[in-house]
Amino acid sequence: MSERGFRFTPLFVVFNFCIAALSFLGFLSFALILIYGLFFSGDTGEDLFAGVAGCSIFMGVTFAFFGLYLFAAIGLLRKAAWGYYCHLVGAVFPALTCLGLAYTIPVIIFTLQPDFQAEFFSS
Repeated sequence: MSERGFRFTPLFVVFNFCIAALSFLGFLSFALILIYGLFFSGDTGEDLFAGVAGCSIFMGVTFAFFGLYLFAAIGLLRKAAWGYYCHLVGAVFPALTCLGLAYTIPVIIFTLQPDFQAEFFSS
């Protein structure tokens, strides 16, 4: 096994834990916005429904990202194959934004290296 794969695995574990934490903070932010909208905004009818629907959608997305990145970090830490695949899926999602390409491209390049893959697959 080369030194390169071993060197980047802890870095990706830290990145995934950080992104999971940021996703959870996003979830909490939308939860607070939802609470404000329900109890303190004074909105009624369609405005209230639109706010609840929007916050619920964003809460679902941020919670799903939290779970994905948390599983990826734990899986990479345990050197499990499912962690490798969660990491790949988690690396693709930021590519949907232009800024996220700065994260996605290097992660995909290093993740697809045979040295990095060898840490997770015994064959």
